[in-house]
Parts: sequence; structure tokens; C-alpha cells
Amino acid sequence: MTPTKDGKNLPAAFTWMGPIKFFQEQGFETVQALSPSRPLVRLRL
Repeated sequence: MTPTKDGKNLPAAFTWMGPIKFFQEQGFETVQALSPSRPLVRLRL
């Protein structure tokens, strides 16, 4: 599980990790980067 910024755990079914370039090519935007190696991305629908 991945912790959210308020410290709660997010179920694995709602998270996925992969190369940032894959997400950028699909239109995702970086919304938060607490670490350069682990940016948080979001896709507006």
C-alpha cells in the first residue's frame, strides 16, 4: 500500500508505479514530487 500525504494507506488497486516517461506520453501531469525518483502524476478525465 502507498501512504497518502495525510498518512493513510491507499489500496494497491489504486496505485501503479512505472517509468515517468510512459505517463507523460499518455498525458499525465506531475502534481507532486517529494522525491525526484518518485513523482506523483495525475490524468484529468
